[in-house]
Amino acid sequence: MPFKLIKGTFHLVGKTKTGKPLGFKPDGDSIQFKPRKLSNLDALEQIRSAYKLSSIGSVNLRFEGIDAPEIHYDSSRQPSPHAEKARDFLTGRIGMNPVTYTEKGIQVKPPVNDGQPGFILSKQLEVHGRPVSFVFVGTHPEPDGSLVYLSPSLLRRSLNYRLLIHGHAYALFYDTLYFDLRVELTRATTAARKDDEGFWPSDRSKGATIHAPSDLEANALIFPKLFRRLIDYFKDHPKLNQATFRKWLDDEGENDEVWVLPEWSRTHFDNVVRIKGNKITLLRSPESLVFVSQK
Repeated sequence: MPFKLIKGTFHLVGKTKTGKPLGFKPDGDSIQFKPRKLSNLDALEQIRSAYKLSSIGSVNLRFEGIDAPEIHYDSSRQPSPHAEKARDFLTGRIGMNPVTYTEKGIQVKPPVNDGQPGFILSKQLEVHGRPVSFVFVGTHPEPDGSLVYLSPSLLRRSLNYRLLIHGHAYALFYDTLYFDLRVELTRATTAARKDDEGFWPSDRSKGATIHAPSDLEANALIFPKLFRRLIDYFKDHPKLNQATFRKWLDDEGENDEVWVLPEWSRTHFDNVVRIKGNKITLLRSPESLVFVSQK
């Protein structure tokens, strides 16, 4: 399974049009990465949108195989301190901590220890133009731009894997992810849950009582993909209802097709979510779901 090796540096600070430092807004599975050679990004498969460069020539990465608690999603967030811990774990592993943030705790406040070296292994840009990446700190012996085989042992060095094994991210699998890599990431998730690592003791994906969006933000830590759907749903619907939620997913085109493991049965996202009264339940663990990609 060859991936494009792209070497570069991680960044927490960009600049304004006048050249002043301006902090980015990283979270547990998102950070700015500046490739040494833009031509390596041009070589990635493009599904819909082209990549977008920041003021310093960096791109925002989408970490393959994981979904960390949201710290800023459309003016909403998941419960503290789990989102912050995921972000701080990521920046710490890269070697950027300590990082100071503005009073809202989202935007980096310069100066920081910026420009740490690293590399990504990627094959494509997702629909919004972000490189879908396995992310690593340090160096790789092969030349920049090479095709590199991603073995399970190399995968275990990735920040994707480390976030899972320490309980700072949920698994989020798409059908474009290779089988043996998915198996390795599943093992990491299972181990983290068993050992009560990170946020797992606080996870409420198997049953959360939700009266309003404020419950999602304050005390109901759930699978982030479901969180995002619910935040969007509540914009137009004051109450939870299974039939209404299902219709909304269909109408908005958000009712993802998904394979359910181990049966490999194909269904839609609404069929693995149950709403009864004000209680919402994800009927399957995140790592047992393989979403059908828009590709």
